[in-house]
Amino acid sequence: MGSITFRDVAYFLAEVAVYVAVVWWGFSRAVPSVARWGLGVGLLAVFAVSWGVCAAPGASLPLHGWLGTAFRVVWVGLGLAAAVSLVAAR
Repeated sequence: MGSITFRDVAYFLAEVAVYVAVVWWGFSRAVPSVARWGLGVGLLAVFAVSWGVCAAPGASLPLHGWLGTAFRVVWVGLGLAAAVSLVAAR
């Protein structure tokens, strides 16, 4: 295992930002409280599991090449869409 680089830190912070955006988006929906909790926690679980299975360094089913790139673009894009939606709703 090598040393931690700036790139590693940037990737980690981007990953955390996606989690924050989708959880915040889920908890900010105008639905009953139970549904808000389901959305917030459910989205976190879906995003964390999908990343862990397909994109994390120790992924069990790692995606390579264009498929891995497409997965990451869609995954981060959904987080960005959630953040933009939150900003636009204010």
